[in-house]
Amino acid sequence: MKEQIKKQWKKRRASAAFIILILVTVTIMTGCGTQPGTAGKSEEVPEKEQLVLWSYYETDAQIQGLNDLVADFNDAQDRYEIEWEYVTMSDFDRRISRAYTEKALPDIVLIDNPDMLRFIQLGIFEDITDYAGDLGLEEDYYPASVSTVRKNGHYYGVPFNSNNVCLIYNKEISENAGLTVPETWDKFTDAAKLAARNGYEGFLMSCINSEQGAFQLLSWILSASERMDRKGITEAFSFLLDLVNAGALSAECLNYSQTDIARKFSQGKTAMMENGPWVYSMLDESGVPYGLAPLPARKGPPSFWEEKIWAFSVEKTWTEASPSSNTVWRKAAWKSSAAQHRCCRPESSLQK
Repeated sequence: MKEQIKKQWKKRRASAAFIILILVTVTIMTGCGTQPGTAGKSEEVPEKEQLVLWSYYETDAQIQGLNDLVADFNDAQDRYEIEWEYVTMSDFDRRISRAYTEKALPDIVLIDNPDMLRFIQLGIFEDITDYAGDLGLEEDYYPASVSTVRKNGHYYGVPFNSNNVCLIYNKEISENAGLTVPETWDKFTDAAKLAARNGYEGFLMSCINSEQGAFQLLSWILSASERMDRKGITEAFSFLLDLVNAGALSAECLNYSQTDIARKFSQGKTAMMENGPWVYSMLDESGVPYGLAPLPARKGPPSFWEEKIWAFSVEKTWTEASPSSNTVWRKAAWKSSAAQHRCCRPESSLQK
């Protein structure tokens, strides 16, 4: 996997990015003035300072987007040169914690917001409050996004992108099995069981013990109770356990990442899965006919898009390698953001 990503890194391809945070690692700036005894000689171009970025991106579209973003930044200025390294998402938090202990942190990381508060409290992320005005944190971003990078009035990152999960279904299986897109839990259960009886995997989701599993489970919990209370949590877990017991949801969901279930769905044997726009390119390449719909609600028509967009989204943040280079980063980020919106096509918004 690592060798494949290194090869893809050299191709400069285009798409999306998520949340990047400065680490407390101090970088030493190299002076570029004329040295004594060099008067009259042609001035040499100073060597760029090397910066390292860690990312868990592994799909083609993710790699493509980050390659393009980093290349834009490197080409736009002559002070820094960024290279990014792949770290598996399942090991990402542990690698950061271990690197902090070993004083071997990268300069930048790409990380999800649920992990942010813990790392801020550990003192791993740089306080960039002095640059909040230049970065337009309070002016250019939604308040809910900014709240994910702020603690006690101080800022530690810059919101860049949000995404949402939805129900992705196989159109061919739905037609063959006589399924309709379910809008309630009861109809969803019936559809998943019917697909299973017809020899298909009824439903797939990621319940892995990590941020990915929490992200996917939260959708069902909030559908049961917007207040995240014990009753809603109990109802959501009971509902999913019933699917497992009925053979409509594999117990292996405890081991599946979101990429894992997308790969299985791409094989054309799964009726429905919960996933997001980061897997669209994988599905497109597989040729599997798929459609998008809101996740079913506990009762009544699905409405999470209007009411719970921030609750269901995973905010990501983007911050520059050095505050002095923020203008270049923001230009590069905006270009990458435009590519992301092209990738996340209009129907992914689920607005009818």
